[in-house]
Amino acid sequence: KFLCWNQRFLSVMNYLCFAILILRFSSSISVPVSTQCDPWWNASIPFADRVEALLAELTIAEKISQLDYNPPEIARLGIPAFNYWSEGTHGVAFAGVATVFPSPLAMAATFDVNVSNSMGRIMGLEARAKYNTAQRSNQTAQSMRGLSFFSPNVNLYTHYTWGRGQETFGE
Repeated sequence: KFLCWNQRFLSVMNYLCFAILILRFSSSISVPVSTQCDPWWNASIPFADRVEALLAELTIAEKISQLDYNPPEIARLGIPAFNYWSEGTHGVAFAGVATVFPSPLAMAATFDVNVSNSMGRIMGLEARAKYNTAQRSNQTAQSMRGLSFFSPNVNLYTHYTWGRGQETFGE
């Protein structure tokens, strides 16, 4: 029973990882000429078919390499290197000058959703600007230069000894 569940889980995880991969790269990079006719780049093909086509072309080693936060380029398929870790707990951190906001827990204490929405919009604009700058200088694979952020933390802050509580919006 466990093996069957484990295989289903891995199958779903593979699908999700590469679905994200396709979404991430299909709209923001120029594809090498040799791969423009590949089905995973063709937005007119149904998304599930694009995912299946890409998964069929990837080797096991290439699939495994893409499970890291800093996956390497797969040049033969036109997939560039990318860094999936950027810090954004209270601003676009570690990527040069940016606006610094209060922690999510402090923002939640205001009970003002508009303030949090404004913070999100500003962070989004700054992140996009930093990403575009990094892309022009071919540095998007460097840490903290991507468009994916591991924050704010969506877990509930239910115990005062948890060390990441300030990264949440509380209960």
